Amino acid sequence: METPPRAKQLDLAKYRTDALVDHLVDLISVPGAIRKVLSTAIVTGLLALVACGLLREYAELSLLPWLAVSIYSLVASVALGTLLGLLRVVRAALGNIQSLLEQALEITGRAANDYQQLGSGALTLPTGEELFDQVHSRVLMPAVERAVSKTFGLLARPLLWAYRRTIGSAVSLVIKRASRSPQVAEQHKRIEQLTSSTVGEVAGYADAVDTFTMAATKVVQRVGTRLRTLAMLPLWILFAVAALLACGPALLAWWLAQ
Repeated sequence: METPPRAKQLDLAKYRTDALVDHLVDLISVPGAIRKVLSTAIVTGLLALVACGLLREYAELSLLPWLAVSIYSLVASVALGTLLGLLRVVRAALGNIQSLLEQALEITGRAANDYQQLGSGALTLPTGEELFDQVHSRVLMPAVERAVSKTFGLLARPLLWAYRRTIGSAVSLVIKRASRSPQVAEQHKRIEQLTSSTVGEVAGYADAVDTFTMAATKVVQRVGTRLRTLAMLPLWILFAVAALLACGPALLAWWLAQ
């Protein structure tokens, strides 16, 4: 009995390049995060210095009360600036999740084109969702693990746990939302037709997968915007409350001086 030909498979590991890892290292850069925090703290400190100068010029405060208010204002402004810088880092990290998903979708499209280049013969063609999930598990996450380990060293383990849970949940959500599209359901039928013939041409497979990646990209953009809004809103409210509490003593001293 003749053995049937083994179905062709695409080696997804070839997309896990050093360039991809370097790009991810840039996304999760520690120096970049530190620069955000420091630059924000410096700017708020300078603004506090200007405010203290104006207070000395126009408010009727003696030297000791003015010094007390100025020292408090400088310390509070630097603390608030540091907190604001951390909020910027958190917002950037949420944006990075969206960038990672878009990167995975871009690789999914390239993989679909490469599948199509395999030509005719025995093929196992995954749907767009299946290919995206394979890219996530076999390309993106191993590259993220390398990038996080390269960047954070011994501190990488808790961050990897967070990235695995966050990105894994986001991928599942994107697949679920994108699969609701009627166009994506049509690409399933098209891929089934291509797979049913072991000797047929696979032309059109990349277009079928593109239907999924386009729908998924829209989902990623909507979810990314909503995630940043919902996650950052309570943090911004807490920051505003902290800023009001920190400014209270200085405003009270200025009011009493009138």
